[in-house]
Amino acid sequence: RLTREEVHAKLEETTSTWAAWAERCTYEGPYREQVLRSALVLKALTNGPTGAIVAAATTSLPEEIGGERNWDYRFCWLRDSALTLNALFALGYTDEAHAYMAWLRRTTAGRARELQIMYGVGGERLLPEVELDWLEGYRGSRPVRIGNGAYSQFQLDVFGELLDTVWVYRQHGGEIDDIFWEFLGRVAGAVIDRRREPDQGIWEIRGDPRHFTYSKVMAWVALDRVVRIAELDGREGALDEWRANRDELRELIEREGVHPETGAFLQSFGDGGKLDASNLMIPIVGFVEHDDPRARSTFERTTSELSADGFVYRYVTDGVDGLSGEEATFAICSFWLVECLARAGEADRARELFERLLGFCNDVGLLAEEIDPHSGELI
Repeated sequence: RLTREEVHAKLEETTSTWAAWAERCTYEGPYREQVLRSALVLKALTNGPTGAIVAAATTSLPEEIGGERNWDYRFCWLRDSALTLNALFALGYTDEAHAYMAWLRRTTAGRARELQIMYGVGGERLLPEVELDWLEGYRGSRPVRIGNGAYSQFQLDVFGELLDTVWVYRQHGGEIDDIFWEFLGRVAGAVIDRRREPDQGIWEIRGDPRHFTYSKVMAWVALDRVVRIAELDGREGALDEWRANRDELRELIEREGVHPETGAFLQSFGDGGKLDASNLMIPIVGFVEHDDPRARSTFERTTSELSADGFVYRYVTDGVDGLSGEEATFAICSFWLVECLARAGEADRARELFERLLGFCNDVGLLAEEIDPHSGELI
């Protein structure tokens, strides 16, 4: 049993450690308080021994109260890695960025074709999904799940997420040795082998696989980044094959992934015009410029047809994902829209939406993954 003095000493040690870490943040621009809070969240989600950063510390919090969209997020998604690395490097937290990259290298090593979208904090690959039917769930939202069956899905975009992360790492002075470079070449080969296959997409749909536009764009990103790394470092590899497949992917996406009348990027090939918020990332990852007419049409149509009061839904839940019920607006998609507006020269619109989003932060400055646009409730 701890004495009162020991409890106070440990509390003081904890507080001073976090305060010292916060003081290392190098960002001094606008909204610094919110930026620092976000950095603290990333640090709190970091597994100390391994460097892995989990998506959330929770399981089975519902997307719709009483609904079935309740997932376990206590795992590390490769999709989050480029975003995370960008944030850590931008704020001066290079130790955490390098520790995360070391985890990524250890976890993905040796199995390019079997690259998973997510892993456990210790690099675990098997994450079976189990329903705990004796638990009531948050506000009666069942089922309660542990594990996440999405780990076994084929999501084509994951190859691009990995190589984009490595490109970010390389741009910030990270080193790529011969063994890692050989692995990255095999990742590029896996993209070429599988780029024509339909997949479950960024949102991990549990319906039929499709040719999602964003997935094909990230396949393009994978080949684009491996070519850039090779050119930057004078590396040898199948550059002609990588470039040729990258160009073929661009041609395919521009032919099949764009609505012929509106010019907006489609959710998937041949779907007649459905929108998907993931396509807001297409200019962010550099496939087109932010002021490209296709990017503009995408964010304008997203604003008018896939939003409520400016807040963005991921997609229209009309059975594409194989689940019943609906979901709230997705906070990160709304922030993607902010970035698209700002970089396309729409600074006033971007700032207005950004500050409205910040208005939904709770008493300790946190946002949930989703916001109910009607009640304002964090979901």
